[in-house]
Amino acid sequence: MVPPDPNPLPLDDPTTWLVREAKADRARFDELYRRIAPAVYAWASLKARPPLTRVLEPEDIVQEVWWRALESLGRYDPTRASFRTWIFGIANHVLLKSWRKVGNNPSVATGPTDPTLSQVPAEATAVSEAASQTEHLRKFLGLVTDLDRDDQLLIAHCGLEGLSASEASALLGASPDAVAKRWQRLRARLRDSMVGHELVV
Repeated sequence: MVPPDPNPLPLDDPTTWLVREAKADRARFDELYRRIAPAVYAWASLKARPPLTRVLEPEDIVQEVWWRALESLGRYDPTRASFRTWIFGIANHVLLKSWRKVGNNPSVATGPTDPTLSQVPAEATAVSEAASQTEHLRKFLGLVTDLDRDDQLLIAHCGLEGLSASEASALLGASPDAVAKRWQRLRARLRDSMVGHELVV
């Protein structure tokens, strides 16, 4: 269950209206998901590590998140969580299930965590491919993968998931104040480099 968002979308936010339309029209859902898919791809690239990366690509995660979000869209409430928060809640669930499936056996063939997803709809594949091929995403990953692991995770949590410094501190094992200051420096670096500022919040 996604916890209440401290800053839910106002009911007159354009994304809120698009979500309402998407509940009745999958084409509108694709349009909505495409907005965040590059950030999901970047997040998956930063969060997934060996041995998982040897059997599961970021594209697989983007596709499965698309599928699961589409299936549960009717239950999404924009007054409780932003669309971004909700999507990354699903992404975290997909990644966790993938890790559990791999376990201590790095040779296991994983792919989608749900066997019913073995035949991925063409729309999900198209969204995933489009997300992975954007120029700003390639530049963003090129910059971020040169950072140390703590900075990568900080960007994944605060920049892509949109967690607060307090929420991220519990995951990173640092104080909220230290996380806030470090994220401020990293965000300024991304802004100054003009790389990936479209992906982060």
